[in-house]
Amino acid sequence: MNVFPTKFTRAVGCQICILLTLLSFHSPLRAASPQTTFIPYSTRAWQTDEGLPQNSIHAIAQTADGFLWVGTEDGLARFDGVRFTLFDDARAPQLRHASITALLAAPTGDLWIGTVGGGLTRWREGKLDHWSKTNGLPDNNIRCLKLGTTGSLWAGTDQGLIRMCHESITVFQPPKDLPDHSVNAICEDEQGVIRVASRTGMWSLDPQGNRSAENFGLGPIRYGLKTIYAARNGLLWFGGSGGLRYARVSEAHPQIRSTGLRQQIITTLLEDSLGQCWVGTLRGVVRMRDDQVVDWPLNEQSPGDAVSAIFEDREGSIWIGGRDGLYRLTPARFVNYTTRQGLIANDVMSVCEDKTGALWIAAGSAG
Repeated sequence: MNVFPTKFTRAVGCQICILLTLLSFHSPLRAASPQTTFIPYSTRAWQTDEGLPQNSIHAIAQTADGFLWVGTEDGLARFDGVRFTLFDDARAPQLRHASITALLAAPTGDLWIGTVGGGLTRWREGKLDHWSKTNGLPDNNIRCLKLGTTGSLWAGTDQGLIRMCHESITVFQPPKDLPDHSVNAICEDEQGVIRVASRTGMWSLDPQGNRSAENFGLGPIRYGLKTIYAARNGLLWFGGSGGLRYARVSEAHPQIRSTGLRQQIITTLLEDSLGQCWVGTLRGVVRMRDDQVVDWPLNEQSPGDAVSAIFEDREGSIWIGGRDGLYRLTPARFVNYTTRQGLIANDVMSVCEDKTGALWIAAGSAG
């Protein structure tokens, strides 16, 4: 049962606009300048006092039944919106290790769980199945999980990339250009190419199984990468110790471009359903859209919390796992516009929508 807040929707109340127009004075009417406005969010935090097994969050997922799952350094927790149910070494010994590094909820209802030292576990209808070095994994440290478009499960380990199809495991190692076998993050671009982020750069695996470290013809990327993400608009975002960068894969001669986050260490990326890009760093969260960047402190007490996981649930709330707990950012139902967002004055007397959809605003002190 889904217990999370209802999905945020946006609407313009025409009746309210008409009423405000009738109350208007003879003040100058000016159209609000077009600009990108970021939706405000209300913030709620959970820590061990509220039931988390541990405050360091590394992974978040939501299964088909609506439950939110949280992976910490000391166990797995299931959240129903009110309370947490813990699955640690004592309650779920099949996990083999309590340090959870990756979670993936499959459309079938399965939950895949990656751990440090404990390999890979699948939760299916309350039953746990386990994979480790003893039955096909190259390493027991799972760093990331990704469901491919063909239905295969991809997992990154400290000793290579694995693909699991119908429980059959295939291991892929990086090209010889990259000596490090670790896999920190995985994504699949619009051409079906698997992109892999590692401590020594990025490499790719095409649908035919060919591996390459050429990266759009620009040669190997030599700085360490922690995350990689294929956005819906065709951009490939990747970040790590070299900041946040991107390339448009569909271009005939793609170029790697930098952003204003060159000095940040990037830890994780998410594109939400509104097209906003959420960027996790060691100093907090950055929200990006239409070339605009907004630093988003998690709360007043911890504005620079190191972020390890960002997830959007089916209701549009953004969940953030940090060093000091779990945060939920819920879209606000009411948006406040002031001179900070471009209004000519804050004493609004009348609002009217014209036939093009533009909103005209009259302020008492504007003329």
